[in-house]
Amino acid sequence: MEKLKLFILIFVLALVAMFAYILSKSWFFFDKGIELKEEETIKEEKKEPSFPKDSVSEHAKVIWKNFIYYPIELNSETGEGFGPEKFINHAKNLTFINLSNGKLKKVFKKKTYIWDYFSGEFTKVTKPYSEGEEVKETLDIGNKMVILAMTEDTNHDGFLNQKDKIKLFVYDPLEEELISILPEDYYLEKILYNSRKNILASVVRKYINDNGKEEIFPPSVLIYDAQKNKKTLVEDLK
Repeated sequence: MEKLKLFILIFVLALVAMFAYILSKSWFFFDKGIELKEEETIKEEKKEPSFPKDSVSEHAKVIWKNFIYYPIELNSETGEGFGPEKFINHAKNLTFINLSNGKLKKVFKKKTYIWDYFSGEFTKVTKPYSEGEEVKETLDIGNKMVILAMTEDTNHDGFLNQKDKIKLFVYDPLEEELISILPEDYYLEKILYNSRKNILASVVRKYINDNGKEEIFPPSVLIYDAQKNKKTLVEDLK
């Protein structure tokens, strides 16, 4: 009888270990992020690009009638993000294909953890409180992609992941230009909606890490004019 109990216990523990291993493999990218060991710039290759089959066949979409885009290693998380969708899109990179000339372009050239991305032109309706009124939020900076990403290992754990601070980018696929919106040492806290056309407004905050001691500054407002490619930082809000 004791041998039977021991056998059953060993069998159950083996099943638990197997399931734990499968789950850990599935969620490694989300939990750990992107390891920064041997960080290197990705060079443009002259040879014909090889398409990642799963990314293209499962996630490729046409946007603004002129481009195909798809994420690399997409991981979607349910919950309210910065964009119009009811989930947040994590990825390692984004790739655009121009439908006019077939040219392929990867957005980031170095290791990056994309926290979320969405079109720069949308309207969404939310209801912050179950018994409250619906709130309409709009953004209109034209045919550009807004990208929230971790590009710096701000907590110095050797990985880029959800624990690091967020940088804000705008990608213009027509000009093949990635624009970093925030100044050095500033990170995103909140996007402010309902501004006029071509304006992206956000609440940002400055952090400085001096020999392991982090200094946190009061919040500021960053105004980006997408048409003029002009940034205005408004500080000393108190």
